[in-house]
Amino acid sequence: MRRTMTWLIVISVLLSTVSACSPSPAATATPVDAAAAGATATAQAAKVATAEAAASAAVPLMPTPTITPGPAATQPMTMTEEELAATIDAAAAQAVAASEEYSAAEAAMTADGVLTAEEVAELAALVDETLLLLEYADELIALYEEVYGPLATETLALLEEIAADLDEIDALLLEAEALLDAAAQALAAGQAVAVERIAALEGAAQTAAVNAAALVGKPAAWQEAVQAAAQARVDGALGTLPVQVPADRQAALKSVIDYAAAAHEALADRALMPAELQNIAQLGANAIAGLEAHGGPAVKGLPDRISGLTAMLAGGQLPQALADLKSFEGGLSGIPSMPALPSLPELPSLPSMPSLPALPSIP
Repeated sequence: MRRTMTWLIVISVLLSTVSACSPSPAATATPVDAAAAGATATAQAAKVATAEAAASAAVPLMPTPTITPGPAATQPMTMTEEELAATIDAAAAQAVAASEEYSAAEAAMTADGVLTAEEVAELAALVDETLLLLEYADELIALYEEVYGPLATETLALLEEIAADLDEIDALLLEAEALLDAAAQALAAGQAVAVERIAALEGAAQTAAVNAAALVGKPAAWQEAVQAAAQARVDGALGTLPVQVPADRQAALKSVIDYAAAAHEALADRALMPAELQNIAQLGANAIAGLEAHGGPAVKGLPDRISGLTAMLAGGQLPQALADLKSFEGGLSGIPSMPALPSLPELPSLPSMPSLPALPSIP
């Protein structure tokens, strides 16, 4: 994140520039003054035209997607895997769009080989905005890896590739941040920004633009892969056939307890593993077969509850699955002859959801 000192330096330079340019009350315009002012205005207009042309020639910017701000940072996550993946897609796309906006602005502002205090301030704000968006995307990715990563073995490699691409852009913008800080200090000392420093800024911006362009489409492709993988897990879990059908009603009721205990223990560490899901699906299939054969009217709704909970777990609906499991366990004690649940660890709360950062205003 850009340091406060950079802003103090830039503001100091801007104030001194305004003070130097303010006319004295006793000053009277002369023909020479008017001619000089006209020449200055012409030169400024030419610079603006050059900047606009450079911006038009730059790579077209991605349309900035809309991110719905998440809950406050103190609130546990309530998103399903699919919802969190969509949020990561939007956050990454907005960070890429902000990076492209900075690269285009940098190319336009350094086209004449000179940087003013105003331009340094605008570029610094654009860098700050992009770094905040990159940090937000990184926090969302870390949250996904913690909550859904253990089960999402088929798609995790692609997400890690996206995270690495975002980290590369982040490193380039941190380099640009340091260069802009040095440029602000030079301007505060009454010096021009060194040609070498401008060249380094151009190089970092160009590389960031290339990396951003290479990242376009990857988060959306990953999100589609997440959806397909989740549906495949649900189909596989619900398609599991029983291998050990309970022989009587009491054994069928005991199989329900075994299923609930397995689901509870799997969720106790907030990390549902593929082997645990497979075991839960198998125990659920056994329990459903036993209930349908021997359960009777008192347990008529249990097979559907078991199928629903298994589908939530397989489909990446962890917050909903945790709530449903608590409800499922609470209802078992009211069924006649149902064995008691064993002593189980307390079900956990999910990690906190990162909040959308407050972005800086662009000068």
